[in-house]
Amino acid sequence: MFYFRPIFVFALSIILLVAAISSCSVVGYKTVLNSDDINIATITIFDDDFEKALYKTDINIYGNDLTGITIIKKTDSAMRVVSVSELGMKYFDFEFPYNQQEEPIVHYIMEPLNKKLLVNMIKKDFGLLFYLPAVNNTQLLVNIDDKSNTLAKYNKLLYFSDTTGDISYIKKQRIFSPNKTIITLSQSTNPYPDTIDINHSKISFNFVALK
Repeated sequence: MFYFRPIFVFALSIILLVAAISSCSVVGYKTVLNSDDINIATITIFDDDFEKALYKTDINIYGNDLTGITIIKKTDSAMRVVSVSELGMKYFDFEFPYNQQEEPIVHYIMEPLNKKLLVNMIKKDFGLLFYLPAVNNTQLLVNIDDKSNTLAKYNKLLYFSDTTGDISYIKKQRIFSPNKTIITLSQSTNPYPDTIDINHSKISFNFVALK
């Protein structure tokens, strides 16, 4: 057993080194070295002048579809998300205070959806949309071939954007497997995204803006 220990330690060191390198790099992107490469003060999804948006909604939960309308609205103290069916039956009603020290408020969620896993998922996913990190060049990477594409790294999350700061993808960084796309967005000239796709394999949300 004694003779195998150095080999084990060496192998473990290699694994940890590979993990560290993987966690610091993203294929096709390089660290921003100076302000000539790129300079983004903020990354955005809902602009400062956003007031409200109405979305056609498709929710798929383990093969069961719920369709309807979702309104996302800015209030004096929070972002409010209310989703209803075409007939007006409410699916859920969440409030996300601007003060991130406060917990999101569940005003209502219909009983079949009132599961801890799903409630926490909604809180976390919409939190990613509303609570964006402030970034600086030390947290930015720029696409090697196209400097108009950048990404910001924050708490094991990758925020892919263009030079305006509009986000197109939010991905979860993984060490031993491809980065997982959590949210896909398409931006427009409006102060809110045209489409929002949230995907957790067997649970997904699709929002298409109604003009």
